[in-house]
Amino acid sequence: MNLTLQDITQTVIKLLNIKEDDTNSISLVKNSINESYFLLCKIDRRVARSYIPIINGIATMPPNSLGIVKCTPELGVEDKVYGNSILTDKTGVLEVLYFYVREPLILDDDELDLSTTLQQAVINYACYIMCLSKNEINQAESFYRAYVRNVTQFEEMNQGIPETVVEVDY
Repeated sequence: MNLTLQDITQTVIKLLNIKEDDTNSISLVKNSINESYFLLCKIDRRVARSYIPIINGIATMPPNSLGIVKCTPELGVEDKVYGNSILTDKTGVLEVLYFYVREPLILDDDELDLSTTLQQAVINYACYIMCLSKNEINQAESFYRAYVRNVTQFEEMNQGIPETVVEVDY
């Protein structure tokens, strides 16, 4: 089950005894939740496909791209990738399979699209940021260590699972 923005916000509020009417702190909690969500998207990678036209030797990746998995036709050593731009001598359209970052959580019922382990990491990271903002260094370090443990646990679980592509018949 994926947690929602409201679930995570309420958990952080309870853990840190933040008052329900402290709108500044709640806003900071939601910002830190989204900050950690974007950081963790780079670890819990999801893949999308896009068909990108090459215009004047440049193919522009979608703005939510984190990196290229596969490109058809294949990119050669003469092709260069700068940020979200691919410089190439090829013409036509590139079919690109790429890692992407998810949309920010805005509404209270927006759900995290992360593994369960990394959902707990979001909570720990938000608590870490809140403790730092209050200059509670020891408690912040404790939450940061928990965050790192969650990330390490996720990475160890995924190293044991080989990455494969499954053919799907339509």
